[in-house]
Amino acid sequence: MSVTFHNNTEQTCHHGNESSAPHELLIFKAIGISIIVVACILGNTLCLVVLRQMHALEPVTRVFMTSVTVADLSTGLFLGVPIIGATILDCWPYGTRDDFGNLLD
Repeated sequence: MSVTFHNNTEQTCHHGNESSAPHELLIFKAIGISIIVVACILGNTLCLVVLRQMHALEPVTRVFMTSVTVADLSTGLFLGVPIIGATILDCWPYGTRDDFGNLLD
């Protein structure tokens, strides 16, 4: 499978990671993952708003809850959104493990 991006570059799925799943299953998976990611983002944003408004918590508890909420929100944004794209495309178009191997050497 190949994907054409807005700057007219073409990216192909790597290492044959394409599956032969029916389109109905892919749509169902994409909707399910999207609901989970949106709930994660909205729920953690709401939690940050509540933590900002609540003054009855001890400062240490508030800092701990805020850090946990920000970590969970970051996970939803930086991992959830690319996984939705990969599920919709039915492949992993973001590169291979070999693309990042040279950065670690």
